[in-house]
Amino acid sequence: MANRDLERERLIKKITEKRAKLEARGDLNIKVPRLTLPSDYNIHDRSLFSLPPELLKPILASAHPKYRRQLADDKKKAAEHKVKLQSYTALRKQREEYRSRLVKLIVATDDERDMDTDEYYTPTASEKELLRYYYYIKNGVDTVHVAPIDEKVLVRVFTLIPKKLMKFEATLAASVQDVKDDFMMAIKKAIVDFVLQDPNFINAVGEDLTKEKIELKQIGNKYRASIHSAKLKITRNLHAINPCVAGIMDIWEKEYM
Repeated sequence: MANRDLERERLIKKITEKRAKLEARGDLNIKVPRLTLPSDYNIHDRSLFSLPPELLKPILASAHPKYRRQLADDKKKAAEHKVKLQSYTALRKQREEYRSRLVKLIVATDDERDMDTDEYYTPTASEKELLRYYYYIKNGVDTVHVAPIDEKVLVRVFTLIPKKLMKFEATLAASVQDVKDDFMMAIKKAIVDFVLQDPNFINAVGEDLTKEKIELKQIGNKYRASIHSAKLKITRNLHAINPCVAGIMDIWEKEYM
C-alpha cells in the first residue's frame, strides 16, 4: 500500500514538472490540458495467488454432522479395548501366579508343604491330574531304589569343560549337583511312566501314539543300516538353507508329532 502511494505521488510530480516546462516556453502556443489519473487507478486489486478470506477460515471438526457420533464411537471402542486388556492381563497374571504356586508346591520340602492352602483356588481336573503326576515323580519313588548317575559319565562331562573354568570349584560343585538331581528326576519319571501306563497321563505329557509311530515300532532293526546311511547322507548334503528342510519339518510335524 505504501509503495503504491509513493508511486502515485512520483507520477503526479512528474506530470506537473512536464506541464510547467511546456507552459514556460514562449515559442510554443500550446495549451496543455490538465491531466488526471484514470479513475480505476485507485482500485486495489487482490493478489492472484491468495484465496478469499471466507475460504481461509478454519473449519471446526465439531461442525461436521458426523463428528459427535464418530467421537462417541471412538470413546466406546477405547473403553471396550481397555476393559478387554485389563481382563486379559488379570487372567494372565492369575494363571502365572497359580503356576508359580504349583511349582513351589511340587519342589517344596515336607516342612514347607505344611502351609495354609485356603488362599489357593481349586484347580481344574486336568491340573489336578498333572499335579498328581508330578507328585508321584517327586515323592512316589524312594531315592534309595534309584541308581545314581555313573561316575564315568561325570568324568566324560569333565573332559568337555575347559581347564581354565575348573578353578571355580563352588560353581562346578553346584553344576554337578544339578546334573545329579536332573538325572534322578529323569529316572523317577521313567519309573512312574512305566508303572502307570495310563493313557490319561500319556496325553497329559503330550505323547500321542499315531499310526506312523506304531509302524516305526513294528519295523524293528531290519532297516537300521539303511536309515543310518540315509542320515549320514542328509547330514553331509542337506543344509539349513535348503528348502527341503522346511518341507521335511512340515511333514514331520503333521505326520509324526
